[in-house]
Amino acid sequence: MKFLKNLLKPFSRVEKEKVKKQEAAESFIEIVSDFRKNQVKKTKKHKPKENCEIQGHQFKIGDKVICRSNEPYPLIVGKIVEFWDNQGKWEQTIPVVRNNRTGKKYNVHGIVRPYSQELMDTLRVMKPLEQWNYFVPEEVRYTEEEMRRKEESFEKRKNFLPKKK
Repeated sequence: MKFLKNLLKPFSRVEKEKVKKQEAAESFIEIVSDFRKNQVKKTKKHKPKENCEIQGHQFKIGDKVICRSNEPYPLIVGKIVEFWDNQGKWEQTIPVVRNNRTGKKYNVHGIVRPYSQELMDTLRVMKPLEQWNYFVPEEVRYTEEEMRRKEESFEKRKNFLPKKK
């Protein structure tokens, strides 16, 4: 009787589990291979930009620029060493500028203008936030009171920052 039952059953329980494990392994291999194919597509070599337009001015790598942030840090004068656009994911690029004085690189998110001696002479006599006001439209300029508070706040924060060796 058992013999007849086994003949009627095409697969035993153990054989069914083996088939299920084999199918699961094949589907896992398929998922992994699809993932790897997608990764290969995503890791195409990104070619960095050589030039770009920032705030209405056309810049290229090697241009000498003047950079101003809305904080009372000193003005940055340097050369553009690259344009960062997060591997092509961003439409607006960020210029990376090497400061002529210190040699450090900065990602400039503030104002970037082409260097000229006339502009430098104009900015040299101004305080940092007055320089900012010189570049921006009137509706976003700082008032005298706002500039004073911002400079005082900056001085307090600067005293708590660790000293560079």
